[in-house]
Amino acid sequence: MVTFLLSVLLAVLDAHLPCSGTESGRPRDVANLASMAKGRALLCLVRKGMTENQVTAILGKPNVGVGFGPGTVAVYDYFDYGVHVTFGGGIVSDFGYYRQVDADSAYEESR
Repeated sequence: MVTFLLSVLLAVLDAHLPCSGTESGRPRDVANLASMAKGRALLCLVRKGMTENQVTAILGKPNVGVGFGPGTVAVYDYFDYGVHVTFGGGIVSDFGYYRQVDADSAYEESR
């Protein structure tokens, strides 16, 4: 029952956030669904134009932060939450979530 309710919550949150691709291989158990729901709920607070400090105050430290040149573009990935934030010139230029698919669906989409 909890898994079903978390899946419904994710569907509602996903309807209001931009999708940024797919991710496969994550089990759809209660812990992962709860983490993804939390990430999407927090991502609803992120807005274009926010600074890196404002975003990390909301989402915490990213699992991975990749920069492309000094002060140009940086991408923060929050794998546990299944979301990412892109910065241009130190402010948010884009953000979104990764749609979860099973491994077979991901293979079919790539063909």
